[in-house]
Amino acid sequence: MGWVAVLAVGLGAGAWIRHDRSTRALQDGQALAAQVADRAAKGRQAEAVGDLPAAEASFREALALLRLGQGPARGDGHAALLVDLASATLRGAGGDPRVHGEVRELLDEAWATEGISEPLRARVALDQGALATLGGDAPGAERWYGLAAAADPGDPRAKQRIEVLLRPLGRAPGP
Repeated sequence: MGWVAVLAVGLGAGAWIRHDRSTRALQDGQALAAQVADRAAKGRQAEAVGDLPAAEASFREALALLRLGQGPARGDGHAALLVDLASATLRGAGGDPRVHGEVRELLDEAWATEGISEPLRARVALDQGALATLGGDAPGAERWYGLAAAADPGDPRAKQRIEVLLRPLGRAPGP
């Protein structure tokens, strides 16, 4: 066999190996996505029946799996999982201020997630505002509720929360 034939066989084998690796990587990614979706669904089911420790555990498992197979955080799925975990963590702790830092970090990560929809961005801001309110940070809450109203002007919750927040201070909400 001449050197040209050996080179052709080698190139063909290399292309097949690259194709096989790509196919396996795609299948692994699909399997990982299915595991993430399964854990998140279990978390939502547990939360729906009031089993907050199980919900939190399932959301943490889903997030750990998601982080295994993903580079930078992107999209609604990632951000929604963070918000669900933040909610389950805070509710599971009965609003205990000791978990506020962790919940804030989860919500900060959700806020920084690239490519999330405006309604989800508004939900993150609403949750940040509620967390600031729980912590007695009225200026922070007002800021977050304002960001929520800007992100999704059609959602009345942000404006309502600003009004409730400012009423005891004798201030009227802005435009």
